[in-house]
Amino acid sequence: MGANRFDAGQRPPETETETERTGEGGAARDAPSDDPPPSDDAPPSDDAPPSASAATRGEGGKAPVFGTAAGAGAPSSSSFPRFECLSDADLAAARDGAGTGGSTSSSSSDASVLASEHHYGSESFGHASDRAWSRTVTKEWRVLEASLPAPTVAAPIWARAFESRMDLLRAAIAGPSGTPYHDNLFVFDFHLHQTYPNDPPSAHYTSFGLRANPNLYENGKVCLSLLHTWNGKGSETWDPARSNMLQVLVSIQGLVLVDKPYYNEAGYEKQAGSDEGERNAGQYAEQAFLASVKSMLGLLKKPPAALEALVRAWFAERGGKILRAIDAYMNGCPVGAYEEEEEVVEEEEGGEEQSREGGGAERNGAKKKKAAPPGRNAVPPTAGFKLALGKLVPKLRAAFELNERAVTRGGER
Repeated sequence: MGANRFDAGQRPPETETETERTGEGGAARDAPSDDPPPSDDAPPSDDAPPSASAATRGEGGKAPVFGTAAGAGAPSSSSFPRFECLSDADLAAARDGAGTGGSTSSSSSDASVLASEHHYGSESFGHASDRAWSRTVTKEWRVLEASLPAPTVAAPIWARAFESRMDLLRAAIAGPSGTPYHDNLFVFDFHLHQTYPNDPPSAHYTSFGLRANPNLYENGKVCLSLLHTWNGKGSETWDPARSNMLQVLVSIQGLVLVDKPYYNEAGYEKQAGSDEGERNAGQYAEQAFLASVKSMLGLLKKPPAALEALVRAWFAERGGKILRAIDAYMNGCPVGAYEEEEEVVEEEEGGEEQSREGGGAERNGAKKKKAAPPGRNAVPPTAGFKLALGKLVPKLRAAFELNERAVTRGGER
């Protein structure tokens, strides 16, 4: 069974349940130095897991405030175009002006940025003069520009193409709410071969050596029948006449970054609905969220080329919400089930109600908790998960604070 049952250029339905299956995992590389999370059956530790208030608050017990950098003149993530074709000069300017956190070099003001940082940058590009191929890729760009999920939606997708290397593409996919991937960005590199679109693109996931999903390997492999990296049939596989990059991107977001990724593992869908299956799915969601948090640290340490400013703006806005979600998980909320309070505001005239998310000041109304949609993970977090998460929180909070300062400085320029 495959994962690509919707047509090219069409968003997957919200109720999509058919998932991609995977095989054996790849070899890990570039693993971070953080302590590995405990196994699901690890014995309880004598050390009590830190409370959420202790884990997510800074010095003096005060909760850090994030999301204010945009008010200092810095761009918001929603202001970044969903698609953009960058010149070499654009790349160099973005890298040199992205703020601190990763090593930069003003001397890398040409295509060497791509060659060194894009996974497929060292691949030969001998088909640049193929006019038919170039027209096909240009058409793909127009589809992405017109049809990618808008930056103003809850889980947008951004794509970046490159003038000097039309065969390369880089994308940032936001993790959907209600999943262990919420509020994170997942970066993918793509290579459009000379035989494209007769053959699907090659894809590589920026994993930081972590296995966050059965379809996303430690070595960067993306397991998807649409990419011919897993078995599929019919509309699940690449069709040169209908398939395109838009379909690839929305497939990853809608069919891979799901609420219960445990069932994406080959054969595990048979456990769906059983007590054992739900328990295992809940524990897998814990490990997926821990890997997601570690990847946030990797992205903030060295934002990927062509997406530096976007990554910084995204986490400057989302840092507070991520810490509030962690606070909820430390206090027993199932991973992925956290929902921000919805503020209901009654208009003085007409009695109409408006709602907005977040922790803003109340105005003629009260906040009420949004109910989690049915079907989400309902398994309370384990003690081992809380311990592992508690170790990561100080690092994450420090990274958010450093990023907030970098974004604010950028906005003041």
